[in-house]
Amino acid sequence: MRAKNLNFILFTITSIILLFISSPIIGVFFSPYIRLVYPINFTYILNALYVTGKCILISTIIVICLGIPCSYYIKYYVKKSYKFIMFIIDFPLLLPPAIIGLTFLITWGSQGIIGKYLYQLGIQIPFNTRAVIMIMIFIGLPRFISGLLDALNYIDKDIVEYATLEGCTQLELAYYITFPLIKKSIAINIWIAITRMISEFGATMIFAGNIEGVTQTLSLAIYQSMDTNINQALLLSFTSILLILIIKFFVSNLSKGDTDD
Repeated sequence: MRAKNLNFILFTITSIILLFISSPIIGVFFSPYIRLVYPINFTYILNALYVTGKCILISTIIVICLGIPCSYYIKYYVKKSYKFIMFIIDFPLLLPPAIIGLTFLITWGSQGIIGKYLYQLGIQIPFNTRAVIMIMIFIGLPRFISGLLDALNYIDKDIVEYATLEGCTQLELAYYITFPLIKKSIAINIWIAITRMISEFGATMIFAGNIEGVTQTLSLAIYQSMDTNINQALLLSFTSILLILIIKFFVSNLSKGDTDD
């Protein structure tokens, strides 16, 4: 096959993929729905944005504080049980959202194996903001840890061994060498985890409910608005996209100029 023909085939395949991926956005701008005028409840949108923003902020802080030391421990301290631990870490990534929500409700509900004791102490987990945060952590934390472990595996072992021979403690090794080398990967995986948490729908619906101003995230608000106000659903969708892009811009600037090399 000639190089010219191969280039044309590859160009065609790439163009089809790009058109397919961008088709939903293109379709929205040319849709007749975008020209329909419905009254938009901006308070409803702001409530969903507030719940999403608050839960994302809390969840992200917890994911970072737990995920970084956990990934470091698994990489450099775990030997025999590495495969078993990684199976547990990756398991939430394989579960459908509906199953996650149902199992959380059974476990943390008022009759659950854990939830019943919390309920006796006056602590209710399901159907409030705590439930949204827990689901977000459950969704985002495994993805964050898995991504950091991939980055840690690319660090040159000779650098680590040389630093150890020079007398670096584990804390100094982590602070001055390991994590600066993967700073960009940390930022990227924070963004990936956040986007996954923002888009979560099914598990939140089952475990936290769809209560406006309490558990109704942007994804749940979009679902509810689709039946009554398509323009409002579209505006909520654009709000979600804008939020993701703002977070991407902020996270990218944190690692600007750094590389993983």
